[in-house]
Amino acid sequence: MLINVLAIEVQTRVSGFTVGTSREDYVFTAHIPSGSYPDGIYGYWASLNGNLLNVTATGALPANPITPAVKSGASVNVITLPAYSYGFFVYPNANVAACTGTGRFLETEPYSKTRQRLVSRLTTTGASL
Repeated sequence: MLINVLAIEVQTRVSGFTVGTSREDYVFTAHIPSGSYPDGIYGYWASLNGNLLNVTATGALPANPITPAVKSGASVNVITLPAYSYGFFVYPNANVAACTGTGRFLETEPYSKTRQRLVSRLTTTGASL
């Protein structure tokens, strides 16, 4: 997930893993009608992948499924985020150890050892767990 609270488009590059050849984008943007409601992220309307989101008369979202904007090719590691937007970016073919089961996820030592070190640090500062 990336968030852009600026009034300008921003670009970032994904690195550190093999991203594959495709990406699915779900980008929510503040929808600002031409010449009115220049409220940015505080506006009343939002777009998903450039399409204005509307609710039904009962206040529910439409029944049609939300579909991603699919990107492919060599530039899938470059993400451009419009002004006042946030997005979820899915790499279906990413080669990430935490997703493939070939590595440990955010764990470098057993929990008991981590807890022991934390208790030791808290004790030296007079705090408790």
